Amino acid sequence: MRKGVIFGIGCLALGFLMFGSGGCKVNLSNPPFVQLDTLVGYVYDDTTLQQGTTANFYVFASRAGNDDILDTGIIYRSINGGPDSVLQTMWLSTTQFTNIYSYVLGPNGNKERYTFTFGTQNGKYDSISVTIKDSL
Repeated sequence: MRKGVIFGIGCLALGFLMFGSGGCKVNLSNPPFVQLDTLVGYVYDDTTLQQGTTANFYVFASRAGNDDILDTGIIYRSINGGPDSVLQTMWLSTTQFTNIYSYVLGPNGNKERYTFTFGTQNGKYDSISVTIKDSL
């Protein structure tokens, strides 16, 4: 009986040793990093533009965790506080993403909110939004 107890304790100790030495992979997942670049000619903050103007966005997104890959991107637009409508859905497989998007602003007096949302394969999401008021 004593040999069985010693064998059991030895197996338990070996299990702890294997677990503590990397036998279990730790997933270092974080929400992605999303920003609108502040280059001249691109919208990156809430602003007012003339109706019919083309709003240009320079979007940058990257993973923030060691094991992550960007796998989704969705661009939404809301007009005058209404529900979000999807302008574009992207399926990605990358660690970084950049692209330029251009949208023509609607009628005078509209408030258009654009939201750029990116997600990772580990289910983490982040987004950035800007609101543009249309004027004459």
